[in-house]
Amino acid sequence: MAAAALRAWFWNERFWLPHNVTWADLAGEPGPPGSGLQYPRAGHVLSAFPLALGIFAVRLLFERGLSSLRCVSLPATHRADSVGCRDAN
Repeated sequence: MAAAALRAWFWNERFWLPHNVTWADLAGEPGPPGSGLQYPRAGHVLSAFPLALGIFAVRLLFERGLSSLRCVSLPATHRADSVGCRDAN
């Protein structure tokens, strides 16, 4: 009973939603019927994680692969000035 009261208090429409909007309004399609428009769902956030992992993988490949090759090709006097270049010793 306490959990139900807490849930009802937390998801109160007056706090989360603008006037004249209810949770039932968000369950349907926005716009005219059959328009194909959808409100964002919580599951849509999960699509950001594979994208973020892909971007992170590209960054690691660049840092470990391409930029390290660039550092090897630089003369030793310029390596100290380049960000991310490690000493070859």
